[in-house]
Amino acid sequence: MQLGGVDAIAVLDAAEHLAYPVDDFPDVACAVVRSLIPCDVITFNQVFVAHGRTEFIVQPDDWAERFRTHRATMERLAHQHPLVQHYLTTGGHLPMRTGDLDEEAWTGTDLYREYFAVLGLRWQMVLAIPSRDDMMNVLALSRTDPDFSDRDVAVLRALRPHLTLGCRTSEATSVTAEAAVAGGWLVASVGADGTIAAVSDVDPTGTFVPGSAFPDHVEVPRVDAPGALGEATLVQFDDTSFVVRSAGDPSSDQDGDMVVLVQQITTDDPVLLSLTPRQRQVLAALADGCTNVQIARRLGIAESTVKKHLEHIYDTLDVDNRVAAVARISA
Repeated sequence: MQLGGVDAIAVLDAAEHLAYPVDDFPDVACAVVRSLIPCDVITFNQVFVAHGRTEFIVQPDDWAERFRTHRATMERLAHQHPLVQHYLTTGGHLPMRTGDLDEEAWTGTDLYREYFAVLGLRWQMVLAIPSRDDMMNVLALSRTDPDFSDRDVAVLRALRPHLTLGCRTSEATSVTAEAAVAGGWLVASVGADGTIAAVSDVDPTGTFVPGSAFPDHVEVPRVDAPGALGEATLVQFDDTSFVVRSAGDPSSDQDGDMVVLVQQITTDDPVLLSLTPRQRQVLAALADGCTNVQIARRLGIAESTVKKHLEHIYDTLDVDNRVAAVARISA
């Protein structure tokens, strides 16, 4: 479904709030999405997969206590959620509704009977936001009635790349260089004289290179508190765009250096923002004509990992083969 003019403008207005949130990102994400898609309650859930633990925030506030009261039930039965299971199994990132499922697959679960029904919530729409491998960020909208419409799905899908960018640049409150690298950031150490002392990986664009001067037109507000993140800044060099922000990194032992996180993004197609940095590297290699084996060798990863990345790429770009994926980014 294509969005009408009013909804399309509303999504564009929301994009800046999501990309550069002034408050904690989960709170901003919930407020923005709730302003565009009516729902009784919305939650931003951070699922720490390895530890089986979920942290969440709830809006509006009068629902928070109800959710906390039934939290033990939710955590005990969360593994039954059919939409979350779909995301975990497929790695997909498109909005999904419980109304799209066979009714028994949703209302027949103990999770529904003992948790959602008790709270008086019948319908749900869920979006998994691309995240680090060790966690899932899941936005869940719930209603008593009616089910979410095709228009609601279209709005949430249009917001997805902006939610992804905002989540990616505001995800952590305790960032180390190691965690940033694992999350797909290029980590640069910049000396007091403005020279790049080191980078965590080779920058294929040649913009951030050890020994070269950090671009003098890029103003990166410095933060010194361990784990703190500076404001995300979107900058462009010729035809290449980056998100840049500073980090107070407790692993840095070079006095006077500033740790800067850099991530290349593609602005001509917002859907590509929903791909992780590694998935964009796989897609670039695909465009170069590489086979799965060649991609694995180029990136230093297993061939099975390449196949998994390709599944996510096809799902995000709404294509079903490598030729269509390359055509999608070449259009």
